[in-house]
Amino acid sequence: MTEEGGAQADGISVPEAHTYPHHWEADVVLRDGRTCHIRPIRPSDGPALEEFHKGLSEETLYMRFFTASPELMARDIERLLQVDYRERVALLALVGGEVVGVGAYDSVGRAEGEIAFTISDAHQGRGLGSVLLEHLAAVARENGIHRFRAEVLSGNKKMLATFAAAGYSPSQEVEDGIVLLDFDIDPTLKSRRVARSREHRAESLSIQRLVAPESVAVVCDDTSAGSPGANVVANIRGGGFDGHLSVVSPSGDGVGDVEGYPSLSAIGSDVDLVVMALDAKDVVAQLDECARCAVRGIVLVTGDFITDHDYSRQQALVARVRELGMRLLGPNSLGLINTDPGVSLNASLVPQMPKRGRIGFFSQTGAFGS
Repeated sequence: MTEEGGAQADGISVPEAHTYPHHWEADVVLRDGRTCHIRPIRPSDGPALEEFHKGLSEETLYMRFFTASPELMARDIERLLQVDYRERVALLALVGGEVVGVGAYDSVGRAEGEIAFTISDAHQGRGLGSVLLEHLAAVARENGIHRFRAEVLSGNKKMLATFAAAGYSPSQEVEDGIVLLDFDIDPTLKSRRVARSREHRAESLSIQRLVAPESVAVVCDDTSAGSPGANVVANIRGGGFDGHLSVVSPSGDGVGDVEGYPSLSAIGSDVDLVVMALDAKDVVAQLDECARCAVRGIVLVTGDFITDHDYSRQQALVARVRELGMRLLGPNSLGLINTDPGVSLNASLVPQMPKRGRIGFFSQTGAFGS
């Protein structure tokens, strides 16, 4: 297609550029409870898109492009980079800074857009297609588009299921093995309920894996008696936690009967929750290691990330943790306590495990918490 006023580059219509829409960026929780960053594509994303396409299986390529032609993939990358954030929009899904999904639409007439998605093989089944559709629909409505259409191979059951479960009511026609979908994207009662239900399930699972871990590692720079790290280990052990508990420190020393390791990767098994008792400068260095070890959540009981009312370092910490697909409690938190008998976790600086009750309590202010 050719947009009015757009230039031509190697046969591809190039819409007039507009200001990068920062307000479209978002951190979302996926079906498995991990986080993902959604943002508009940038002209500098070419190399990342090339790596993304190289990692796609032949089946995924065929389902997306109806062929596995490398030439078509190259043209798709070039086209994705030529966005104006109005007539043509592309959103990226990133985990750990790596592109794991792409969703885009092109305006094909007044108030209508044609959409397409590509999800990396390793991240299919996590709800990325639904998230990208939801965000693309919101962006499109902002740009005056109220209907989407799509062409999907009849054998692409995953993508057809994504549209069917989104809460919209697409009309369907089948031509030569291709399903032609057309639907209104203005919010409906059903689509709102679907979105709320998806978010609730994802958030619930995300928090569940934070507060009810099966394995915990305390990462600290000091394991000597009375140190924050040693105290947290003692409190976890004293609270009755019967999952796998380990200590990570530069020396590799353990605490009491809890085995020590020099790094998270040296543990040799998955770690659900990491409790950090580290200086601020050492915390960031541990984040990538946590991501490589598939850590689900981090509790940070130390680390001064705020200086003279400057919150930029703390904001950067939160952004990086979310980018890596993890959840964070802290910094400078008291810790995390779960009195459920099936968990019995006292991953905190409180030496005495509280009695089990009926009230769940969360506080950001120490004075209110006490």
